[in-house]
Amino acid sequence: MKWSKESILASEFSKIAGICDTIEVLAHLDVKPEGVRQLVRASFSDEKSPTDLDELSFITVESESTDLSKKGGIQQLVVWNSHPLSVAAIRFENIHILPPYTFGGDGIDIRILGTLEGVSGFLKSARNLFPPTKVIVSDRREAKELITELLTDKQLEVVQFASEAGYYESPRKNTLKDIAEMLNKPKSTVQEHLKNAEAKLIHWAVSSMKD
Repeated sequence: MKWSKESILASEFSKIAGICDTIEVLAHLDVKPEGVRQLVRASFSDEKSPTDLDELSFITVESESTDLSKKGGIQQLVVWNSHPLSVAAIRFENIHILPPYTFGGDGIDIRILGTLEGVSGFLKSARNLFPPTKVIVSDRREAKELITELLTDKQLEVVQFASEAGYYESPRKNTLKDIAEMLNKPKSTVQEHLKNAEAKLIHWAVSSMKD
């Protein structure tokens, strides 16, 4: 679900826009019927601080490790979010809002994982509270089937193994040479499989975003 910058500025969230350039929700620490406790990284505007954020009716700053008198800059905080949209999401047990997601810049873009019934119910509530600008729905089973059709068996085997071995992590847990040795395949072969698989997956991802 996506909300444009323009829709944010026309909503209650515009109050946050006047305090922070961006707020990135890193994790959900606690979820209760009345709200959610979040670990966030906030980039404050000049002369703004967590104290300003704490004055919002739906945000309570709970972090004890941050100097609340500090003005501007990037700070990591623990906040309690009781905004009606967050409370609406909690009402549906069969959905999960997946961090990280960011408020600011071009708007808000959140990912939701759940059953069709749960996602549909939350979407209905969101449209009443804060209508999203764009909604993209995908079936993970369909995506899995598409990927298996997109890649050859050898490409799928190598890219899955490389991912599980930490090749795509930063920093990498295993190098291309390590992957080749573990698979008992020539390095050039593994490199070619990864290159072709990556090209296909990136092309598919970019094409999907245009739909």
